[in-house]
Amino acid sequence: MTTVGQRALVAYERTDSRYDLHYAHWGAHEWLLAASLAAIRPGSRFGPTDGTGSLTGVDPDPLATDRSFEDLLTSHVDWQTYDACYVVAADGTVQPYLAAWFGLPGHDTVRPRDGALVGVDPDRVEPDGEFLRGRVAGLKAATLAMVRADRLPLATARSFLASEVRSWHAEGRTVHLGPDADPEGWGD
Repeated sequence: MTTVGQRALVAYERTDSRYDLHYAHWGAHEWLLAASLAAIRPGSRFGPTDGTGSLTGVDPDPLATDRSFEDLLTSHVDWQTYDACYVVAADGTVQPYLAAWFGLPGHDTVRPRDGALVGVDPDRVEPDGEFLRGRVAGLKAATLAMVRADRLPLATARSFLASEVRSWHAEGRTVHLGPDADPEGWGD
């Protein structure tokens, strides 16, 4: 069996409220990168270690520079590729996000712009991130079961997922929908 990386997009905020974007191949694995990023001081972001002797795992070559957060969402998050996104503020604080793709296994193959970034509690990254990962997987499994039972049309299943995930904002979670997510398109 081939081991696949749990990929993350890392967005470093610049002083002008724009972002430089970097790739971390194992960045979503057990959410360990959140602690590493928090330990890195500005000016030494890309040192070989995070000060604790652990590799940071962030590619020093940027994928893109000088991007708005909206541009990050619309053009740089591939929901089928990334499992997490970390936004590192100019003051060094880290906000982790789960990258949730709204595609259904066995039905959707290429919809890379259909998903959401869901805020993970930065004080409890690993347990909260894994909770959210399981919550999304359970929601997708329930949605797929409704599709298979002809209780929800396949054409509107992704909109249903987007609507449900967007509703988590009422729990105090930050939710950023991707450009192709349509939370209104399922209730007709």
